[in-house]
Amino acid sequence: MLTPNEVRFGGHFLPYDVGNFEFSSQLGLRESDQEQGIYNLNQNVLNAGPTPAEQALIEGWYANQPGPSKVLDKTYIDPSWPTQNSVAYNFYQDAGHLGSAAFVRLGAKLYLDILCIVDML
Repeated sequence: MLTPNEVRFGGHFLPYDVGNFEFSSQLGLRESDQEQGIYNLNQNVLNAGPTPAEQALIEGWYANQPGPSKVLDKTYIDPSWPTQNSVAYNFYQDAGHLGSAAFVRLGAKLYLDILCIVDML
C-alpha cells in the first residue's frame, strides 16, 4: 500500500506564460512588477519534472539574460516547432504566444492542426 507521500497522479505543472494573465496598472501588480515572481514560478516548474517540451520552452523564454533579474521573452518560439503551415504558425506568432502552454501540452502538430481547422471555418 502506498503512503500519501508515494501517491502519484501523473500530473504536472504547465509553464507560467505571462500571455495567459491580465495584469493591473496598479503599482506592485503590473506585469513588470510580477516578472521576477513569474520567473521563480517557472523555476519551480523546472524543478518539478517538466516534459522536455516544457523545459525547452521555459529555458528559451529566459535564455541569454545575465544577472539576477529575468524577464520572459514573449517573442520566443521554440525553433523545433513546425513551421510548415504558415497560417497556423503566423497566427501563433501574432497572438503573442498566448497558446504556448497549450502548444506544449497538446504537441506542436496537434495544435497547428487545430488552428488549421479554425482557419477553415
